[in-house]
Amino acid sequence: ILLMSHEPARTLKDVKAVMGGCTLVEGDFFVEILGEGTCKGSTTEKLCASLGVPMSSVLAFGDGDNDVEFLSSAGLGVAMRNGVDRAKGAA
Repeated sequence: ILLMSHEPARTLKDVKAVMGGCTLVEGDFFVEILGEGTCKGSTTEKLCASLGVPMSSVLAFGDGDNDVEFLSSAGLGVAMRNGVDRAKGAA
């Protein structure tokens, strides 16, 4: 779940108050909520497996620490120019 917000720190605090058992990632203008033990990479792998699509056919775009596994598991990972170094290294 991705929540866009002009006040991500406040949104993060509000979400923490009501959500348990999840991973929360705060960005400059968003809060991302991931189920415990999940990430974009493993979720994409599961979806592709169920659809019979090889990961080598996946194109992933990302810019943050929360995109590292996603970028590295895709057939082609593309990091945004303004992305963090870890995302650029994974792509």
